[in-house]
Amino acid sequence: VVDPARDGLHADVIRALRHNNEIQRLIYVSCNPTGSLVKDAGLLCAPPTKKYKGLPFKPTSAQPVDMFPLTPHCELVMTFDRMAGDAPVHEKMESEETIKADGDPNADIPGEAASSVEVNCK
Repeated sequence: VVDPARDGLHADVIRALRHNNEIQRLIYVSCNPTGSLVKDAGLLCAPPTKKYKGLPFKPTSAQPVDMFPLTPHCELVMTFDRMAGDAPVHEKMESEETIKADGDPNADIPGEAASSVEVNCK
C-alpha cells in the first residue's frame, strides 16, 4: 500500500516497486487523482526501460472515496496488479478487455479508455 503526498511517488520508490518482482499487487491511495496519480500510473504501467526495469503493473480497479463531503476534493484508491511475464507487454495491453470500478458492476471501462477515466465526487 502506498499513500504518497500530493507530489506523488519519488522516482526511487517507483524504481523499487518495478524492480521487486515479489510485489504482485499494489494499492495506491491518491489525494491527487488527476495529477500525480496519472504520472505515477504511467511509470508503473509502462514497458520496461533502463531506468524502470521489471514487469509493469496494470490498473485493475479504481474506487473514488469522498472523505471531505461538500468540497471538490476526492481521494482515489486504485489497485494495480503485476503483468505476467509470458507475453509481450503490448499484446497484454491489447488483450485486456475491461477494468471494473469497485462497487459498480455496470461501470466497466474499456481497457483502451483506462487512461482517460474521470473521477467526480459530487
